[in-house]
Amino acid sequence: LNIPFEEGCDIIKKSNLKFPKYIIYLDCNPEIAIKRISARNEEKEIFEKLDMLKQVYENYKKGLEWISRNSDAKIIRLDASIDLTNYPDYIKRIAEIIDERNLYN
Repeated sequence: LNIPFEEGCDIIKKSNLKFPKYIIYLDCNPEIAIKRISARNEEKEIFEKLDMLKQVYENYKKGLEWISRNSDAKIIRLDASIDLTNYPDYIKRIAEIIDERNLYN
């Protein structure tokens, strides 16, 4: 489906789509993502190209901004660009935040 962003937003508005209470967004810079993909030493998928990742990244940012203006969904942005080998407690802390905020309900 290849439609302009604004047209897609209009379709969503008219559909009375219910948004989740929380959206957890793993935010990863496209340049870092492509480095990780390349490090796998596997054949790249059709969408695993830097130009495509940049386009998807920008569309996600626009989409999340639109959702934050047009719904009650809470968007939780997690920095997925960091190297977790340097931050071994990062995932544990995310789980603690989810528990603290009672995001399971």
